[in-house]
Amino acid sequence: MGTATEPVSHLHEGIQLSLKEHIEKNSPTLGRTAQYEKVSAMDNCPPYLFVQFARFGYKQANAVAGTTATKIKMIRKCAFSANMDVYDYVTQEMKKKLDKGRQAARVQRELALEAEQ
Repeated sequence: MGTATEPVSHLHEGIQLSLKEHIEKNSPTLGRTAQYEKVSAMDNCPPYLFVQFARFGYKQANAVAGTTATKIKMIRKCAFSANMDVYDYVTQEMKKKLDKGRQAARVQRELALEAEQ
């Protein structure tokens, strides 16, 4: 769940972080190796979305502290909701498709709220 420099405490943050990747490629315009940020997005909504929580990691040896390389158990609280909205993880084309259903759901909620009042 995140990195040492970017800790994550909510599932939503972890998924967004995993969709961004820094890669090094040879740039023909610069004539040297350059760093790029690759951003991924889903182009369809799967019926099930599996999210794996990493409970174990690897800690490198530290000569100053006198420790050796070892496996560690990660102890970090991570919040998540019962329902997950994948709207922030999809492409712009998919967002247009999802907007129709989201608008219909919003109208139904407003009608139900008016009926209660």
